Amino acid sequence: MRRKVVLTAVLAAALVAAGCGGGGGSGAGTTSSPQGSLAGPDQSIVVAGVEPAQVDFHKNVDNGGRLSLGEVYETLYIADKSGQIVPLLADGQPTRVDDTTYDIKLKTGVTFSDGTPFNADSAAFSINRVVSPAIATQLADVSTIAGAEKIDDTTVRVKTKTASPLLANRLMTTAMYRPTTTDPTKPDQIIGTGPYKVVSYTPGTGTKITYNEKYRGEKPQVTNVEVRFIPDAGTRVQAISAGEVDVVPEITPLEAKGLQNVVATSKPAWSAFVRLNTLTGGTEDVKLRQAMNYAVDRDAIVKQVFGEQYASASQCTPLPMGTGGTSSNVKMPYTYDPEKAKQLVAEAGANGRTIEMISSSGAFTEDRAVAEIVAQSLNSIGLKINLQYLSPFSVYSAQLIKSQNNAPPMTFAGMVDSRSHVDRALQNYYSSSGPPSAFNDPEVDTLITEATSAADQQAAQPVYDRLLQRACDEAAYIYLFDYKTIFGLSPRIKWEPGVDSFGWNLRYDQMQVYEDR
Repeated sequence: MRRKVVLTAVLAAALVAAGCGGGGGSGAGTTSSPQGSLAGPDQSIVVAGVEPAQVDFHKNVDNGGRLSLGEVYETLYIADKSGQIVPLLADGQPTRVDDTTYDIKLKTGVTFSDGTPFNADSAAFSINRVVSPAIATQLADVSTIAGAEKIDDTTVRVKTKTASPLLANRLMTTAMYRPTTTDPTKPDQIIGTGPYKVVSYTPGTGTKITYNEKYRGEKPQVTNVEVRFIPDAGTRVQAISAGEVDVVPEITPLEAKGLQNVVATSKPAWSAFVRLNTLTGGTEDVKLRQAMNYAVDRDAIVKQVFGEQYASASQCTPLPMGTGGTSSNVKMPYTYDPEKAKQLVAEAGANGRTIEMISSSGAFTEDRAVAEIVAQSLNSIGLKINLQYLSPFSVYSAQLIKSQNNAPPMTFAGMVDSRSHVDRALQNYYSSSGPPSAFNDPEVDTLITEATSAADQQAAQPVYDRLLQRACDEAAYIYLFDYKTIFGLSPRIKWEPGVDSFGWNLRYDQMQVYEDR
């Protein structure tokens, strides 16, 4: 009993230090159905979010980029509301020619917002550009893609380095650009095939998009969107409470209690964890990394910070349980046991060791509060955690993707289930070649290749189990919790998010707007 009392005090202190108050309970937030008639056809909404770290979607796609430009660009494949991978600009699933060659048929009659036709020239150009060394992409999704070529106007052939039965998943983050694109960071070159086109993009201020009249699909009710860059999470919530904005993504359960119209993803879409550098920085010893996992009470964080309505303690998987590639066969060995943690710290000779830790500030839900809790939990077992919050997101992101030997010893991070499969997380965070990875295990690398290249993905599940269990036993991460994304909406907005918190975007085209009351 005493341990729980002590941890509760740690949690409370961390929440106060982070400026977040108490945790949200299971009843936090309500979902309101707007009253009155639908507004007119030319309806505008205002969204508050974080600024993109950069706007070239071939280099990386962060949350700010999705909010601003997620419906300007489109990809060959997308996850539907149920999480299934379906064609978007493709016209069917990839057809296997041989183990490393796949043909993809493309939809016809698609144009970019400037009238340029979308065809195999566009698809081949985009795929070749994203894998080009000159781009130095941070999208580990495409790490197994060698290149692409046009077969005819409606067929693109993709060459891969290994067998790639998950090719459709891996192409979900590659935006389709015009073949004439030279610098997609310039507003006049941010041109896609999606339902919206850019009116303006002003760094530090915001983005304005409007309906793309050349879009092939049904015209959305929301025809104009203004995304305001508001870096502070609390200020974003104040803006929606004051009626200044219509949508705020990634609010906290506590903030949800104060809003009239709140929706959340139908299941956890994110995993939160602390990446541990297994190679350098004072966290090389597996006993120390295991001690860190035993020191953190994941269940208490869920209950007191998020509430069980919105989160659950994670298993030893890089994405929430139920995501493709995960299974209950992978066992979580780390129960909350601070005495065992202290013993392992002593065995590792790490008593009193100072270890650097970084966290984002406002980029992930409750990132400051959770990072503070983790730091205090580790301090209580004899370590000295030097915690730094980095903002804006671009500064934090630059540390997250540093090469392994230069990566911070500890980094609070999150991973979104944007492809309904752990493949992307494995390529990013578990493979030794992943840009955000600080884990180098040749056996895991071999198992990743074996699992993700298997023609029968169901039969490959034992391989996924082996590699995830090994990474868990090696304590490559402090596994924390899985959580839903919560959205604050103004009373005039009606929208239900899908399984994924963003998928490719926030789907302004699916929102309904009612007359102000």
